[in-house]
Amino acid sequence: NILIILSFKDFRDEELNIPVEYFKNKGFNITFASNKTGKAKGMKGTEVEVFNTIESLDPEKFDAIILVGGAGSEIFWQDKILHKFLKNANNLKKIIAASYKSPVTLAYAGILKNKKATVWIGDRDILDELGAYYTGSSIEIDGNIITTDGPHSTKIFAEEIFNQINKNA
Repeated sequence: NILIILSFKDFRDEELNIPVEYFKNKGFNITFASNKTGKAKGMKGTEVEVFNTIESLDPEKFDAIILVGGAGSEIFWQDKILHKFLKNANNLKKIIAASYKSPVTLAYAGILKNKKATVWIGDRDILDELGAYYTGSSIEIDGNIITTDGPHSTKIFAEEIFNQINKNA
């Protein structure tokens, strides 16, 4: 079971579409969540029906949690409900993956402290300020946390999430 957390507006379409297609082809169930329910819309027009808010879900039920990036993902940077959810998931050693601008949410949640991570280069200072070790790599894996720097890394991002799920199985 994969949980994909996306902003309700202006998520990065390929950071949603590529992992969804990849994990559906592998037979995974995918649940979408946001800060509200209804039809979420990406920066390039992708629409997805969201039936779950973050507070209605239990991280225990998922193999991996993916945070989609994009301009809209900044809405989660200060989202205390999502931060609590991510801390719980991290305590359970769930795979937590974040792309493009969304690793900043992990940093604000406190789960990147003393961890290697990457992010869109424009947000690197925030990771440094919050105690993460910004590496500048396109993808970074540190324990149960996977981060990537943008849409161009999304296919390998999905593959690495899958590899980590298999390693934990």
